[in-house]
Amino acid sequence: MITAFILGISIVLLLFAVVLTVRLALKTGKKTAWTLIGAAALLMAARQTVVFSGFLFEKPPQADNLNLELINLVLAGLLVGGIAVISRFLLAMSQSEQELKSNIDFSRHLIEHASDGVFLHNLDGKFVEVNQYACSMLGYTREDLIGMSIQQVEMTYDPKSFQTIWQRLNRGIPVTFDGVGRRKDGTAFPVEASLGLIHQNGSSLILSLVRDTSARKQTEYEYTRRTQYLENLLVVSREITTTKELPALFRNVIRTSKDLLHLDFSTLMLLNESKDQLVMEDTIGFPESTIGTLSLMEGQGLSSFVVKNKASDTVLDFSLENRFSVPQIIVDKKVTSAICVPLTLNDEVLGVLIGHMHDKREFTHDELSLYQNIANQAALAITNSRNLKALEESELKYRDLYDRAPDMYHSLNKDGIIIDCNETEADMLGYRKEDIIGRPLTDFLTDESKRHFKKQFASLTEENVQLNLERVFVRKDGSVFPAALNVFAEFDDEGALIKTRTIARDVSERVKMEEELLKAQKLESIGILAGGLAHDFNNMLAGILGNVSLARLYADSNGKVTERLDEAEKASLRARDLTQQLLTFSKGGEPVKKPTAVAEVIKESSSFALRGSNVRCEYSIPEDLWPVEIDEGQINQAISNLIINGDQAMPQGGTIRIACENVLIKPKASAFHRKGKYIRITIKDHGVGVAAEHIGKIFDPYFTTKQKGSGLGLTTTYSIISKHEGYVFVKSKVGKGTSFEIYLPASRKKIKPDDEIEGEIIRGTGRILVMDDEEVVRGVTGEILKDLGYEVEYAKEGAEAIELYKQSRKANQPFNAVIMDLTIPGGMGGKETIDHLLQIDPEVRAIVSSGYSNDPVMANHEKYGFLGVVTKPCKVYELSRVLHSAMNDHVADHA
Repeated sequence: MITAFILGISIVLLLFAVVLTVRLALKTGKKTAWTLIGAAALLMAARQTVVFSGFLFEKPPQADNLNLELINLVLAGLLVGGIAVISRFLLAMSQSEQELKSNIDFSRHLIEHASDGVFLHNLDGKFVEVNQYACSMLGYTREDLIGMSIQQVEMTYDPKSFQTIWQRLNRGIPVTFDGVGRRKDGTAFPVEASLGLIHQNGSSLILSLVRDTSARKQTEYEYTRRTQYLENLLVVSREITTTKELPALFRNVIRTSKDLLHLDFSTLMLLNESKDQLVMEDTIGFPESTIGTLSLMEGQGLSSFVVKNKASDTVLDFSLENRFSVPQIIVDKKVTSAICVPLTLNDEVLGVLIGHMHDKREFTHDELSLYQNIANQAALAITNSRNLKALEESELKYRDLYDRAPDMYHSLNKDGIIIDCNETEADMLGYRKEDIIGRPLTDFLTDESKRHFKKQFASLTEENVQLNLERVFVRKDGSVFPAALNVFAEFDDEGALIKTRTIARDVSERVKMEEELLKAQKLESIGILAGGLAHDFNNMLAGILGNVSLARLYADSNGKVTERLDEAEKASLRARDLTQQLLTFSKGGEPVKKPTAVAEVIKESSSFALRGSNVRCEYSIPEDLWPVEIDEGQINQAISNLIINGDQAMPQGGTIRIACENVLIKPKASAFHRKGKYIRITIKDHGVGVAAEHIGKIFDPYFTTKQKGSGLGLTTTYSIISKHEGYVFVKSKVGKGTSFEIYLPASRKKIKPDDEIEGEIIRGTGRILVMDDEEVVRGVTGEILKDLGYEVEYAKEGAEAIELYKQSRKANQPFNAVIMDLTIPGGMGGKETIDHLLQIDPEVRAIVSSGYSNDPVMANHEKYGFLGVVTKPCKVYELSRVLHSAMNDHVADHA
């Protein structure tokens, strides 16, 4: 019995060994080896079976047989155990190989779809592997690049530099550098390359990640260009205004102009005494013989045309010019284009600054602005130089002119004592002339300016007879102002200083311009940030409001759920109004107007502006107040600015009274450019008031009499009202308060009643194409449209939308309407896409959508080919109404 039991267990173990070998043969792929092992186990099992049969039907086993079968049992167990252990190890190894293969495939996928060019090359610079982006970037196929060398695609490749790079890489130090790539077509482009060393199969390879930096370089170039423009403007101002002699001044002006604007010809012409001819005073490019001899009368040339119109102008091609006769010298010198600006001072034209080009050139707005600034400085410098020359020729004859000159003049003796000055200097310092003469100049300078003056005054020599410098003067009342000084020294025959003569100009405006320029740059940066935040926030709000609106549609009659959704919708719309204020600040764009009852806008904006304040509002608004056509967000901001101004004027609290009334402006009202019906909004506080001398400046940028504030609030209000074709006036008395009056043109359009504005959703049928780069916006818009009964397809940007539109027409399943996002970062937006769609289908029914509600396209969408406009975020009924109108060939209202 024991022997039979042992035989049975041996047979079972051997059969189990056969099963394991079959499984391993299938799993590991080693079929031959495991098949032989399985066959051996099967033969052993067969032998044991035969023995087992003999035991059952023949004689009992001998003791030797029992020992033998015990040995066979042990061998069978070891065989099964060994196979099991090997099976587990091999299966684990197979699983690891699969995971490794999966990881390798994933890594290859990442490399293949990387946004940078990936190059793998050997130490000889030969490429052994590249990704698809590298091929696209260089214009080659993968087959072309494999085997090519670095120097064939990198223009700055240097074998010596490569050896240095290899040494750093060999020490484990990654290398990054800028270079110049060469495409297959031979064009060059800037790149940034990052290199690392990897080891594969016993050899070393270099992995290079290469990025096209063309866009970044262009941005850096634009920034540098703009900075250079501003620096040039300041340099020009200093150079021109410190040049004394007219010939040197003329040469300085035309040389500077030629260099900054890259002109072929640069010329300055002045009107003669009778003002009927322009005479060439200096030129670079035209023959020197024309200086002082070439003159132009009215109707001759661009110069006389600019003098007549008192405005700058350009010529793109003289051969096509018909506004004036073209001088023969222009034809002889083969001149094609020109730019010309007037030299104007106090609205009087002195002459012109004109530049010419051989090739056709369209001058930019920045170039015109820079040229005009040079001309303005030149006009002032020419006037000052003429005045100074007249003073030197006959001081007695022109003493009155000397005293009334726009700049300060004074003379110092060798000890720095003032021996003469003009009335202008006395007035600017706040003294009488006799109180100034006889005193050291240092008495009227700040401490820092005193130190610099003493040092530079002592440095005057016969070789250094002129100084151009800036000093800060102190008035009698203690206030200070900066001035630019041109100091001219006189020496006797022995080289001893006799006296100095100085022209000093108050440069407060220039300094203020520099400060305001810096402020403007900061505000521009903030504005760009605010606009971007508002756009992105509106996209998020579009998803929130859209889903809330969908939830309302899906909600049952549960009053509490609907009530909560209503509150969520109201909160989203309030957030939308806040982003509109950000957009107004960031761009100050054209208002997107609609007929509105302004009373609610006034109450809402004033109550919001006074939250947490100890000031309250009283209203006097008639029920029959005429409607106005306004941008609610912008007018809300304008009213808020005035309310905040009144609140700050009453720190102890008080009441702001707001009154509205209908008024009819007659043609004789001089302050109004257009007659007709207006509504007048009067906002009156009882605060500290504004001094009479400041009234004319309160709408100027950055002007403020408060300790806090940017000085932009009233400027913004004035700008908004002006863009609504309205007017704003101010009255104030110190200690009594300030009153602002806003006039807005009344509208003939009817205001839509509440039941129409909040009307029922208009459902429909048809195919709609939705183009938006934001997935959440596409999704929620699509769900809304589907719920309204439409079929929807999606596109992420313009090129995809155009292709889908073409395909739908070819398939005889055209889209009934297209809803396009105006702005697609990094892609084609709605403004560009509509031009392509109109070429494909002049009857396309397109609706523009954007979070930038103050974009000119949104304000005048019909002009750009759109039948409707939707501001993100919007309600379901607004979208349904605009879509219904567009699909029925009506120009839809703004939603």
